[in-house]
Amino acid sequence: MITAPGSIHVLHVDDEPAIADLTAECLEREDDRLAVETATSVSDGLDFLADGDYDCIVSDFDMPGQDGIDFLKAVRERHPNLPFILYTGKGTEEIASEAISAGVTDYLQKESSTGQYTVLANRISNSVAQARASQRIEHTRERQERYREALVELSMDEAVTTGDFETAVRRITETAADVLEVHRVNVWLAEDDAGETVLTCVDHYVRATGNHSDGMQLLTQEHPAYFEALQTHRAIDATDARDDPRTTELTDYLEANDIGAVLDATLRSEGESIGVLCHEHVGGPREWTDDQIAFASDVADIIHRALRNRKRNEREQSLRETSERLQAVLETVEAAIFIKDTEERYQLMNQECRELLGIGPETDIVGRTDFDFFPDEVAAQIQMDDQRVLEKEETIELEEEIPTPEGVQINLTRKSPFYDHEGDLRGICAVSTPIES
Repeated sequence: MITAPGSIHVLHVDDEPAIADLTAECLEREDDRLAVETATSVSDGLDFLADGDYDCIVSDFDMPGQDGIDFLKAVRERHPNLPFILYTGKGTEEIASEAISAGVTDYLQKESSTGQYTVLANRISNSVAQARASQRIEHTRERQERYREALVELSMDEAVTTGDFETAVRRITETAADVLEVHRVNVWLAEDDAGETVLTCVDHYVRATGNHSDGMQLLTQEHPAYFEALQTHRAIDATDARDDPRTTELTDYLEANDIGAVLDATLRSEGESIGVLCHEHVGGPREWTDDQIAFASDVADIIHRALRNRKRNEREQSLRETSERLQAVLETVEAAIFIKDTEERYQLMNQECRELLGIGPETDIVGRTDFDFFPDEVAAQIQMDDQRVLEKEETIELEEEIPTPEGVQINLTRKSPFYDHEGDLRGICAVSTPIES
């Protein structure tokens, strides 16, 4: 039996066909949502249940062969949550107790008045409503758990944490497409082109084929409302993307790809939109739930994290290259040169400085302090001088007695604060040369 959306499909089992048909007719008259099928034995009822999809079972108790309790127990083995109402003319406390123990949903005794059908229809409607509500809650819980597990897995993914952005974004689009059950997912990054913001697709994933592509672009001047929506919304949940004012400018693309709904989550950095994660639903409109919107936004944050980690890697690589070039230059200078951070920890030291202090080339000096290389009283004095440079942000020159493997050496040391490209204090740079005796 095919029933309309919102209808309630009922299986009524009673060994008296006339009573079964009358009950079905009266129930359907009481509530036009009810569609009732009848069976006249437990075995027939089980066959119906095996072949059909029912929202509720109404069963007599006193039937030959197997009674209503036997039927209830058989149903509970296969369908533990299906509403089951025992509707019987043989009502006793013993039967009611046994039915409750077997997992009956409701218990109703037959009467001679027609008002009993009103009561039974209400009991069916209420039982189904409660079951459907419980099912929705369970489905939501399972869905949210699936979202949580996916977010944990993505946030811990090695490609994300190490900044392998290309690999990370592919894994993210594949996971998002599977979890949200959408046809396509793509990631776009914003860039400035002669004063105009351009969104460039860095990964376009098609779930049906497993293919990835990139290179598409969206221009600000051609899609002003969409770009404005990205700036002012954390997510764009367009149920009907072609009619939604935030996405209607994309109609040509939407129609060409049969997209009915989109869920776009903005990538942000320091409050500014830097890109977007797009989920494309093919077909008609689709309602996006609050947890789906939250999931998309959380995934967008993970993409931003992967992007930050890539930029961090690029900066670190640039610093390594700069440091190598600087180290090469420093090795040509006949002076001991070193750099410390604002915590007075060594970050760089040329060979002349290593030889002065008797530190071999294999020793890693990064993060070490003067207490690792000098007696405590000497190290304490050096750090006092460093603090003066850092606190007053001024250059100082001083004569230092430096313990070396060959004895104490008197050096003229010049210590200066140094800054990054944004003008923030980063540490101390020092040059030390021996004073001729």
